[in-house]
Amino acid sequence: MHLLSLALNDIIMRKVTLVLAIVLIAFGNYSFLNSSDEVNLLENEDPVYTSHVIIKIPGFTLEQYNALSSTYMKRQDVDIEYYCLEAGILIMHYNHFGLSNADIQQSVRSELNRTIKNANIRILDVETRDENADSRC
Repeated sequence: MHLLSLALNDIIMRKVTLVLAIVLIAFGNYSFLNSSDEVNLLENEDPVYTSHVIIKIPGFTLEQYNALSSTYMKRQDVDIEYYCLEAGILIMHYNHFGLSNADIQQSVRSELNRTIKNANIRILDVETRDENADSRC
C-alpha cells in the first residue's frame, strides 16, 4: 500500500510539473516573464525564432543551477526562464535564426552534460515559434 501511495504521489507531481511548464511556455512572451532587453545575435538583426526547452534533471541541485546560470549569463542567445530544484525542472529560452528542434536538443544536451555532468537529463519538450509569423490565431 505504501509503494502504491508513493507511485501515485510521483505521478501527480510529474503531471503538476508538466502543467506548470506548459503554462509558463504559453505566457513566456509577456513582459512579466521576460527581461525587457532585446537580445541581438548579429549586428542590428533580431532573432527570427524563439524556442522554449523543458528539461527534466533528476537530483537537480542549487550548485548545478548556479553553474548553469553562470555559463548562460555569458551568452546572448540563451537564458534560463524558469527552474524548480524540487521537481528537477529547467526551462530554457533560445533566440535563434531557424535551428531545428533536433539541433536545439543536441545543443542543450551537450551544454548541460559539459556543465553539470548529469547523464539522466531528459528533454521533455521543445516549442519553437517564428517571431515574424502572424500571431492572430
